[in-house]
Amino acid sequence: MTSLSNLYFGVYLTGTGITVRNAKVKNSESGLVIGSNFISRANNVTLAGDISITNNGVGLTTNTFPNQRTVRVTGDLNILRNDVGIELKKFSNLNFVVGAGSNSTGKSGKSGSGSLTACDNSGYDIKNVGASTFEGSKYICDTTSDESTGADLPECKPCYPYCSSS
Repeated sequence: MTSLSNLYFGVYLTGTGITVRNAKVKNSESGLVIGSNFISRANNVTLAGDISITNNGVGLTTNTFPNQRTVRVTGDLNILRNDVGIELKKFSNLNFVVGAGSNSTGKSGKSGSGSLTACDNSGYDIKNVGASTFEGSKYICDTTSDESTGADLPECKPCYPYCSSS
């Protein structure tokens, strides 16, 4: 899937059982939006294969409606050169799972594979102002503890073009 140069949303996903494989999303105000599901009040989205989100205002974001959302990253999610890489809004309540869980099989074909790279975004690589959590450890960045919840969150730094795990 390719989404280029949309005025507001490159891709807007809402519902359960959604899988996106091999996508390029660029040049939109918001690249990939995990929206609200007003019927079941839950979302379940899997990002598989190579997902590239570049040159947007915000690479990946949520809207502000209080729904439970789960995003599983089983492929390689690259969020590069946006104004803000990932912005999780105040009431978004997103569970962001990277390469974790027995049902995750990524590009490598190995159970539990998947990775997140968030680099060289102008403002923040990851901005979490809500109750969202991150699971897994396959980030190209360090982790920091969220003072309000005590949870470990990825703390990515601008690193393009030399992203490394250290």
